[in-house]
Amino acid sequence: MARSVFQFASNTDQLLAHGRTVPEVCEELSIARGTAKHHVSNIYRKVGVYDRRSLLDVVGTIG
Repeated sequence: MARSVFQFASNTDQLLAHGRTVPEVCEELSIARGTAKHHVSNIYRKVGVYDRRSLLDVVGTIG
């Protein structure tokens, strides 16, 4: 069964929260780099950060 865009975004959230890079997300989810970058950009926008370090800082204060 094909995975939905929402499943990819959710999985991307989890991978980023664990410190994975875009190339690692691509490999783990078997998606194109452009797709991963799009998901990452959307996540950054929603959280209100501009980079992975800032996202990890936010995740660290929540978790």
